Amino acid sequence: MKHIIITICLMAIFTACSNEENERPGRAVLVYMAADNNLGDNGYLTSDIREIMAGSKNIAPNDRLYIFYSKRSTPRIYQVEQGDTIRRYTFTDDTHSSDPATLRKALEWMISDVQNTNEYGLVLWGHSTGWEISNTLATSRRRAYGAESNGSIVTWMNIPDMAKALDGLPRLLFILADCCVFQCVETAYELRDNVDYIIGSPAEIPNAGASYSTVVPAFYDRSATFYQAIADNYNTNYIGNLPLSVIKTSKMEHLAQATHAAMATFVAPGEYQEMSGLIYYYSKNMIDMNDFIRSNASEEVYQTWKQQFDEVVIYKQFAAVWMTNSLQPYVNFNDFTATEDKYGGISMFVYQQPKTTFLKKLNETINQMSWYEDARLRDFDW
Repeated sequence: MKHIIITICLMAIFTACSNEENERPGRAVLVYMAADNNLGDNGYLTSDIREIMAGSKNIAPNDRLYIFYSKRSTPRIYQVEQGDTIRRYTFTDDTHSSDPATLRKALEWMISDVQNTNEYGLVLWGHSTGWEISNTLATSRRRAYGAESNGSIVTWMNIPDMAKALDGLPRLLFILADCCVFQCVETAYELRDNVDYIIGSPAEIPNAGASYSTVVPAFYDRSATFYQAIADNYNTNYIGNLPLSVIKTSKMEHLAQATHAAMATFVAPGEYQEMSGLIYYYSKNMIDMNDFIRSNASEEVYQTWKQQFDEVVIYKQFAAVWMTNSLQPYVNFNDFTATEDKYGGISMFVYQQPKTTFLKKLNETINQMSWYEDARLRDFDW
C-alpha cells in the first residue's frame, strides 16, 4: 500500500508540474532574417536556419518560434516547431525587409497568431552599422540595420524609423542583435520605450553569428537573468573573442542625465575631444562609453556616473581583441589596449574633427537621435 501511495503522489507531482508548464503564459520570438545581401548569398542564412530548427526541439509546446525570411524572393514567415518549419504567411511582391513597415507587419502578424502569450522577443539578423542615419531609404551604403541590396542600390532601416515601427505594439521583452555594432547608447536610447533588454555587441561580429542550436532554447529561459543565458549561449563559439553586453532600458533617462553632468566637467563647448588610446569599435566614431568617461572625468565624477551606467549595462563579457575587418578605417588594435576596467560593452559617438566627409556627416546627423536631445549634447556645441 505504501508503494501505491508513493506512486500516486509522484504521479500527482509530475502531472502538476506538467500542467503548470503547459498553463503558464508562453513566449513568442521572431527571428527577423534580412538576408537580401552577402550573408544570404554566402550560405550563412541556410546554416543558421538549420541551427534554429535544431534548437526548436528544446522549447516547450506553448512557446512559439517564427522566422521572417527574405532572400531574393517574396518575404514569408515560417513557424518553427520541433525541428520542422511550416510556412504561415507570405508578403506581397513589393515588400522589402529594410522597410520599417515590413518589420511592424511581421511583428503584428506574430502577435495576432499566438494565444496565451504575453512575452515577445525579436532577433535582428543581418547587417548593422550602429546608429548611422540617412534621410532617404535607398541612397546610403552604410546606415543602421538591414542592408538589402538590389544591384548597386543598398537600402537600410534607420533606428528612429525602427522605433516608430515598434510604437504601439506590445513592449518587447528582449531584442537580440545578431548583427554588427548594434550595441551603442544612441540606438538603445532610441528603442528604450519599445523593449526591456537589448543583447548585442558594440563591435563587429563574425558572419556566422549566433550559435542558434544553443541560443534558441535560451530565448525561453524563465529565470530573472534569462538575458545572461542568451548572451552566454550566443558567445559559446567566441568566448574571449567577442565583446558582448546586455542593456536594461528602464534607466536610460538617468544615464543621459548623468552623462551630461559628467561631460560638463571636462568638455569645453566647441572643442574636439582627445581620444588617443581609447577603446573604439568598427571605426573611431564608436568609442567605448565607459572608457571615454573614465579617461576624462575625475575619479569622483566617474564613480557617480558609473553608478547609473551599471544600472543600464547590467551584464557584459569582455574581449581584449575581437574578429574584425583588417581594412582601414576598421579597428586594428595598434592604437589602444582593451582592459576589463576600461571596457564598458557599449559605444558612444563623440563629436570629432571632421577630417572626412563621413565624419562630417556624423557630426551633422547625431542631432536626429533622441540621445542627443536628452543628454543635452547641444550644450557642448555638438
